[in-house]
Amino acid sequence: MPKVGGWIDNENEFSISRGRFVETFRTLKSLSCFKAPEPEAPPKEEPDPLRSRKYPPGTRPLLGYTVTPLTGVTRRVKCIRVSPPLSCLAICLKDACTAQLLSSVTGATYRTFSGHCSAIFDICISSDKRFIATASRDNSLMLWDATCGHLVKQFRHPGVVTCCAFTESNQILTGSYDSMVRRYDVGKGLMHTTPPQSGKGVVITLATVKQMAAVTRTREMEVEVIHVKSMKSLMKLPGHDTVVWVLHFTSTGGNLLSLCEKYLKVWQTRNMEVLPDPVSSISVDDVCYDEAPQVVATPLVPAPIKTTFLAACFLPISLEQHIIVTTSRSTVSIFTTAGAALLTFAHRYPIYTIVPCSDEKGERLYAGDNSGNILVIDVF
Repeated sequence: MPKVGGWIDNENEFSISRGRFVETFRTLKSLSCFKAPEPEAPPKEEPDPLRSRKYPPGTRPLLGYTVTPLTGVTRRVKCIRVSPPLSCLAICLKDACTAQLLSSVTGATYRTFSGHCSAIFDICISSDKRFIATASRDNSLMLWDATCGHLVKQFRHPGVVTCCAFTESNQILTGSYDSMVRRYDVGKGLMHTTPPQSGKGVVITLATVKQMAAVTRTREMEVEVIHVKSMKSLMKLPGHDTVVWVLHFTSTGGNLLSLCEKYLKVWQTRNMEVLPDPVSSISVDDVCYDEAPQVVATPLVPAPIKTTFLAACFLPISLEQHIIVTTSRSTVSIFTTAGAALLTFAHRYPIYTIVPCSDEKGERLYAGDNSGNILVIDVF
């Protein structure tokens, strides 16, 4: 009688070993046609960063916003200038007699410019990135080699030097306590000055583009536009009710920004002239403080009683039709040149200086606050 794996089969006249049966069964089981389709795994849901980090109600993170503290520094960052090809920042602090050249990535100090015997008021970088100039209370302007940090030349003034700026042809413009604007031709060693009666008061700030320069003084509530080559006054722009302390041209020279305590005005330039009527006028009351999202890493501090504008500039090249402005209530706002508000956020300390930067890594803004911190704001 036939056997099937040790079992007796009375109906079929054949037999198969138990090992052969198991091997055949395993072979059939391994075939895909005998497999049931496996259910697709549900997609993994990425955790929402707002919920996973459990931000407090009414707050949200601000992307592309970092704060780099300067080691051992608690004083106000008075002035920042950018050198994109070298990835460097030239800064000076409030009441400091030295200026520094820092890495824009790590904040490490590359050079320290020492030589002034009193506080530095302003700093600027030449268009070819070879020189750095510093204006000081000690009645002098010093020209430094940006590579090695050596003093190249010292220009003495009859009074305190309050501000300085390089032109596109690497000439230096300076402002001082005697209301005069001076132009120094570094290569030729020549000096030219504006007419003695062109303005009244201490020169506060300078801004240059191409062959134009804008200047403001303490006893005038207006902006004077001068021709760099002839050093003659072209026109004056009225409209502010207090002293103007910030001036900024777009990189193409199409617009000029002027800022006082209460108002920000945008002027259009055309053919070496500034049109007399401003394109827009933004008031400090236009900033919506109550709707400003609070930056989580830097909570807002109690606001001062009086709210004023502190600093402003145009955004980098691709967004030159936008303006960023800071206030004494530690807020930073972005407006269009037409005056429309786009964004407002809060920082821990008031920001007193802000500059744009465009390089191969992108477009960003560098700012300095009242506590020795450097802020990096990526432009989106």
